[in-house]
Amino acid sequence: NKQTILENRPNAIFLTRPDEDILEATKTTCGMVCCTEAEIRQMGRLGIIDHTDNHVKKLLDERRKKGKASGGVTVIKKNGERIQAEFSSFIFKDAVTGEERTSTVMTDITERIETEKALLVSEKKYKQLFNLKPLPMWIYDAETLAFLEVNEAAVKQYGYSRDEFLGMSIRDIRSQEEQKKLQAYFGKVKLESGIHHAYWK
Repeated sequence: NKQTILENRPNAIFLTRPDEDILEATKTTCGMVCCTEAEIRQMGRLGIIDHTDNHVKKLLDERRKKGKASGGVTVIKKNGERIQAEFSSFIFKDAVTGEERTSTVMTDITERIETEKALLVSEKKYKQLFNLKPLPMWIYDAETLAFLEVNEAAVKQYGYSRDEFLGMSIRDIRSQEEQKKLQAYFGKVKLESGIHHAYWK
């Protein structure tokens, strides 16, 4: 039935009145904020979503005007811990009473945000190491051999600016006599995985 479907959803779902009294909350909602359904009803939406965030006010204003809204919110757990969640809510009429209700779905995205932050930090560290390497290095497109990124050592050794490099390919920095060697080398790279070495003039 409908209630079973709602309870099996991986998202937190709750129904409210326009005055934000919570009427129903699924088990996932209870798990997200570490409260019982009775506690959630007592706290209301004001108790589980951080309303000091101006973004929340904008979302609620949008829902009031358009009948629906979605965006990011900060959810407050019973112990005071804050987590990040995707918020999606819409207004509807109760089929029995005809009263206005709101349905809200929230998905915990804290782990995803932390992963994204870690990736950004890792990427920043990689770029720093890439640029500090004393030997020329570059990243290129495997199909076209076009330069995607070069380090400072490559700029100094070859005399091209970074912008000039990004409009060139590896072929452009190899002599005519090395073109066949270059073609054979990258043909081997495509066929065989692993690290490949070659010496160039």
